[in-house]
Amino acid sequence: MLPMISRPNHIPGSVAAALKFAVMFVALNAMAQSAATLTHRYSFSSDANDAVGTAHGTLLGSAKVSDGQVHLNGTRGTFVNLPGGLIAGYPAVTFEFWASFGTNRNWVRVFDQGSTNGNNGQYDLYFCPRSGSRDFRLTVMDPQPSERIVKLPGNLDNQTNLHVACVLDPSSGFMGVYTNGALASSRNDLKSLASVHTNYFFLGKSLFAGDAPLNGSIDEFRIYNGALNAAAVATSFTNGPDVKLR
Repeated sequence: MLPMISRPNHIPGSVAAALKFAVMFVALNAMAQSAATLTHRYSFSSDANDAVGTAHGTLLGSAKVSDGQVHLNGTRGTFVNLPGGLIAGYPAVTFEFWASFGTNRNWVRVFDQGSTNGNNGQYDLYFCPRSGSRDFRLTVMDPQPSERIVKLPGNLDNQTNLHVACVLDPSSGFMGVYTNGALASSRNDLKSLASVHTNYFFLGKSLFAGDAPLNGSIDEFRIYNGALNAAAVATSFTNGPDVKLR
């Protein structure tokens, strides 16, 4: 018969203190990640105006607003031009949108921001629903010319009413893509947003002149100063694109 092993009925003070610190750290990190402020909102009710700030967009080419969406037909010169400087100085950022996609060519963009050097983009941050490598992805320069990429297999061709949130939080290292309220893929080695230029910001157009324009529609596009946490993203997905936020 094995001897009875007595178990301590209390946790040593040093261990308890360490556990308390760990719990507080996790809680504070979650609070920090959820402390995101909506700074720009494009609902496309009648135009490309910013419903929260004053960074109004311009419809170019054949871009048109109807049924509460901006429709982009995939032709050259058709996109929404937003002002530069939208995320300048942000310590963390969240891009959130609802969109529907037609059949697209490789390297289209939902959004792309950065600067250009001739016909090439540089120092950019973008979301591509169909790359040339059989995936869709979120890409950021960190640091230039190195890229940090969150890749997901497949593409978003012919997906409708898809909710996407792209969260970049250098303080925690988190860089992730949520689809329909759930985390789809992430990494935890993001260092900084300092290499991202904010000269240009396009919806439906790449900073690279040779890349294809977007064939699809955007129902709602939001930018937050700060990182939405998983619970906030899930709640936003549940509430939908037309909820009153402020």
